[in-house]
Amino acid sequence: MDESFLNSLDKQDERYVVTVKYPHCLPVLKLCNNAETRKKMWIKAITKATSTNSTILPKIVSLRQQIAVLLGFDSDTSLCLSNKQRMVESTEQLNEFLDRTGDVLKTKTQDEMTSFRKIKGSEDIYPWDTMYLNDKRMKNEFNVDHQLIKTYFPLEHGYLLI
Repeated sequence: MDESFLNSLDKQDERYVVTVKYPHCLPVLKLCNNAETRKKMWIKAITKATSTNSTILPKIVSLRQQIAVLLGFDSDTSLCLSNKQRMVESTEQLNEFLDRTGDVLKTKTQDEMTSFRKIKGSEDIYPWDTMYLNDKRMKNEFNVDHQLIKTYFPLEHGYLLI
């Protein structure tokens, strides 16, 4: 990690205090050379509300389905699409859109994964690797260095590029 990031952190017993909040999480996932540290951050970030949400989410889904049925719709999706203010107007159109988008994204993802494997020198790419490898890819393939760009948009001017 670069000095400016480390200097922005609080310390406790000579160790840096890093949270799963965006200003800490993103730089660690994107710039930290230590894969184990990225892994720990990624796991903490994606599970931060699991204990609360895992009990609430099924109830929310069930209630939304009940509301949709009471209003004469076969699903919550149909209810949401019924106001005609969406890109699609039916679940069939939505599924067609997702299928088309999925095909395009699959090809793009395969290209990116090939690039990531070359950078990492390994077939094994984990979720906590992707932001880090993408940053390396941007530097290698497109000559884009976000750390250098950040110097042109200092935080005191209201911009934050990490």
